[in-house]
Amino acid sequence: MTTSSHSGATELLKMYQQALARTDGDKENGLLDIPDDIVAWLAELCLLYGVPFEYLVPDAAMLPPESIRFFYMDQNWTDCAVNGAVNIALGSSQDYAQVLRTFERLAQQAALAVGNVRPKLRRKALPPTLQVGGTVTGVLLRSAAVTGWPGMEVNAFFDVLGTRPVPLLRLDRLSDNVLLALFNGVPQLVNFSEPPEGLHFGVIGVPAEPGAYQIALRGLGGAFPAGKQINDSHGDACTSPIAFRGGDRASGVLDIVKCKDAMVDKLVGLGAWQAGAAFTSSQFAVEMVKGAGLQQFEPATGKICNGNLVKA
Repeated sequence: MTTSSHSGATELLKMYQQALARTDGDKENGLLDIPDDIVAWLAELCLLYGVPFEYLVPDAAMLPPESIRFFYMDQNWTDCAVNGAVNIALGSSQDYAQVLRTFERLAQQAALAVGNVRPKLRRKALPPTLQVGGTVTGVLLRSAAVTGWPGMEVNAFFDVLGTRPVPLLRLDRLSDNVLLALFNGVPQLVNFSEPPEGLHFGVIGVPAEPGAYQIALRGLGGAFPAGKQINDSHGDACTSPIAFRGGDRASGVLDIVKCKDAMVDKLVGLGAWQAGAAFTSSQFAVEMVKGAGLQQFEPATGKICNGNLVKA
């Protein structure tokens, strides 16, 4: 904690002591008349704001380059952090007695406020409901992907189908290549994706044939949902080859007509397109779009899925 932040914390905790002197708390609901600034500051502390990184990862070997670590937050640890924080400005044994008597209720208020921290920092509407008393979990990612895509998005879900989102409490880049995310619950699926603006036309290399390229075919409606990748019985993508003008791969210029004809032949063979039907620029665009990269993790199983890859 820096000198300036320590000074600000001291001022906030002096306000806390003054509030204790004014009121004995609301004994009926267990809440205290504590200034909102203090509760908000302690809620941020519960989400590890201002906590030195070496307290989170004491040895660099615990988070080597190109690694990811999932973890649970220990509420006893965060309670101790809050306890230490509210003791910053103690001046007497009477102050200590006041803090000791009211700490449990203060910690409760801080826990109730953690769901408001991220919306307030982003100047967004506060969530209508919040799971209180649940397990806070998180993930640390150290990777060149954090550097390359500073707008990386992280989404977690309570189910492996990705239908029940886990509330995101914090998402921050701690350094150029380290990302921290905290969730209000235990996720069964975590998605990391490039920023949506990463959407573009693109092709995929053929691993067994250097210099050759292909695309993963997508459905166009009917038998296969529009835009969804078409996979074979093994879960691998059905592909179509990419042709270059004059057959010169080094030129990097696609032969659009040959690429389109190859797509149509493959789609007709898969039953995804009707032979002889007009294949418009819209259908061509659907096949050529290379979506923003997506990497999924299932923490409980260790399974990962393919993101823009041909092989599962």
